[in-house]
Amino acid sequence: MTPSHARPDLGGQSYSVGRRNTSPAFLMGLSLIWILAAAVCGLYLHTSWRLIPIVVAFGIGALYLRSATGAYLRRTR
Repeated sequence: MTPSHARPDLGGQSYSVGRRNTSPAFLMGLSLIWILAAAVCGLYLHTSWRLIPIVVAFGIGALYLRSATGAYLRRTR
């Protein structure tokens, strides 16, 4: 006996409640902006304040780049 609250058969598609997944192009754009911000920090900040903002901005950019790659690979599957 199937309970009334069971999910219907989705035919192999992923099930997501709420909003759609973020576009890979948008995530790639965000990653490039953060990596560009790291480059700007490296060029224009004073020497004593340079290292931490570069590492943080590049790290955030790398995380967005990883997310963009994952989103792109999920769409091509």
